Amino acid sequence: MEILTYPLTAKHATDLLIKLCLKVFPSTFKDLGFLLGRLTVRLHDPPCVINPDWLGEPLENAFGRCIEQLKAMLVTGFTLSSASFSLAFPFLRYIVQKAQMTSEDYPAVMATLR
Repeated sequence: MEILTYPLTAKHATDLLIKLCLKVFPSTFKDLGFLLGRLTVRLHDPPCVINPDWLGEPLENAFGRCIEQLKAMLVTGFTLSSASFSLAFPFLRYIVQKAQMTSEDYPAVMATLR
């Protein structure tokens, strides 16, 4: 997802990521795909204008909501396709890495992501 960090590609990559997330999740989980795309974009802090509506919810709350939706999806028996997992992986990797930090490290890391 490094492409989100380049000024010339950030806007197009952001739009493409959102469209891909909406396509690879089944229709019953389109909201989850959109949320996952938005959070992935926010985590990479692209050098382009981000829709202000995406910034209204604190990241910590959005992370929890996304994890709960992923859990609910998997509990219902749906499995992630390779395409949906590929798009979810950067977000999931971030969550796992965050879980390995101490509570003292977390604010410093969050400050670097914004």
